[in-house]
Amino acid sequence: MIPINISELLDIHSLYYQNSTLYCRVSGGRLIAKFKNSPFYHIMERLDEVEGKFYLTLCGERIQIRQD
Repeated sequence: MIPINISELLDIHSLYYQNSTLYCRVSGGRLIAKFKNSPFYHIMERLDEVEGKFYLTLCGERIQIRQD
């Protein structure tokens, strides 16, 4: 794995949670990015659980986080 320092807008619909880690799709969905601890905890502060499903409110939109 080679770390690359590229910034792009977060597609909140591409977020998913797996093995205690938050991931998203980048580069038009072609690649997977793993969140580092600091951004992960910042995003997870907004987490809500309803009937065993997890939701985030980001960018003014409430989305369900996939758990793979």
